[in-house]
Amino acid sequence: MGLFGDAVGKAKRLGNKALDTASAGLRIGTKALGSVSQLGHKYVDKVNHAVNFVEKIPFVGGVAAPVLAPVKGVLGVANSALGVVDTAKGIGDNLSAGVRATQSAVASGDYHQAANVLRDTAKDTYASGKVLRSSAQNVLERARRK
Repeated sequence: MGLFGDAVGKAKRLGNKALDTASAGLRIGTKALGSVSQLGHKYVDKVNHAVNFVEKIPFVGGVAAPVLAPVKGVLGVANSALGVVDTAKGIGDNLSAGVRATQSAVASGDYHQAANVLRDTAKDTYASGKVLRSSAQNVLERARRK
């Protein structure tokens, strides 16, 4: 019984280390995505505001329209790309929550609940990842056309 108990203890410690490492990696990744999103929205919003301001000036807006058209196209692609970043951050946040819930279940000794949380998190993340992939492909295709 001692050998079996040691093996279970080592497996439990290894599993906890893996979950801790995954949680730390997800935390860093979602923090980075959040920073990219925040800065991206900040600058895209400023450029968008400037373009709208120039367009509203009666004579200047008409003269600047040919120059502003490509800028507006790039702004559209940038907004779509930021939407992809925001979606990726949301997926990371949900995955982090799943890992934390799994850690709590393992700490309390409810391994069946931990397996259920991991399964549900994996299903949700896979479905969200498919949507994210198609969104990213659409943004890349739009960027190539511009």
